[in-house]
Formats: sequence, structure tokens, C-alpha cells
Amino acid sequence: MMRVALLVAALLTIAGAPLATYAADARVVGENLVANGDMETGDYTGWNSTLQIVDEDVYAGEHSGMIENTGATRDAAIVQSFVPIDPNAYYEFRVAARRETGQGYVYMHCNWFAAPGERLMSSAQWPAGRAEPVTLRTGEGTGAWREYSGIFRSTRSDVGGVQLVIFIREGADRLYLDNISIRKIE
Repeated sequence: MMRVALLVAALLTIAGAPLATYAADARVVGENLVANGDMETGDYTGWNSTLQIVDEDVYAGEHSGMIENTGATRDAAIVQSFVPIDPNAYYEFRVAARRETGQGYVYMHCNWFAAPGERLMSSAQWPAGRAEPVTLRTGEGTGAWREYSGIFRSTRSDVGGVQLVIFIREGADRLYLDNISIRKIE
């Protein structure tokens, strides 16, 4: 929990928001923008087909999602190709997650997009940066379900949304996910 609080403080400081004012008064004002973030459609609606829907290990409701990296490949990932957001606004990313082995890293990041299929670029060769609201290092997040969150903001005026990517890098592990959300905050 302390790690999450420090991450939020760092993100708010970097983003230029006064921490004392923003953190004390921040409140969620928007609906969840992630399609099927609770996995309750019972299928991978909104996500690419590498997401497995399971019902034997859930955080809430009847279903959760699962990503498995057997270690045979460098990465195992799920992607929601476009989640609409407003430029210069703050958003809270939240997820319930549980890992089995804790091998490798788990990254949850948001790539900046102007519109569906239109990745924002800093130059002809380089994609625009991204927000990384949650990262789990080797050994973190194993055992019981935990909630993780982070706050992000794009300062680009041409951002129209994000591509949400969640992946296991360089480790054999199973990652269970539920209640994934991106909500506007004020």
C-alpha cells in the first residue's frame, strides 16, 4: 500500500499538480471507460483473444481474466485497443490482481492515441510516451488478491484515448485480473 501511495505522489508531482490539494480533494467523477473490465460478459469482449476468462479464481462477480506466460516467450499480454480519454485530464487506473509465481515483471501501461488505430508519435520514428500507472516487480503480488491503482494524465492536446496493455515480461507466471477501470478524477 505504501508503494502505491508513493507512486501516486510521484506521478502527481511530475504532472505538476499540487500534491496536498489534489490528493486530499481528488474524487472519481467519471464512469469506468474500460470495456468489460469486470470480465462479467463471460468472454473476452473488449480485449484481444489472449485473455482467458476463468470462473474458478475470481475477485468479484462470477468471472475474472487470466494471462499466462509459460516462459517460452518473452511477453504474454492482453490489450484493449482504445479507451477514450480527454486531453489534460487526470484519470485513475485501478485493478484487482493476483499472481501465482511472481516471476518476471507485470506492466500495466497506457499508450497515447489520437483515435482508434492512430498512435501518437513524438517524431516519425518514435511513439509518444505512455503512462505506466502500475508495475509489479519480481515477487510482488503473489498469493491473495490485491487492489492496485495509479493516477495518470496526458499533457498532449491531441490525445483522444489510450491503448491499455497489461503484460507479464520475462517470467513464467499466471496473472489473474478483475475490476479493471479507468475513471476520470477531479
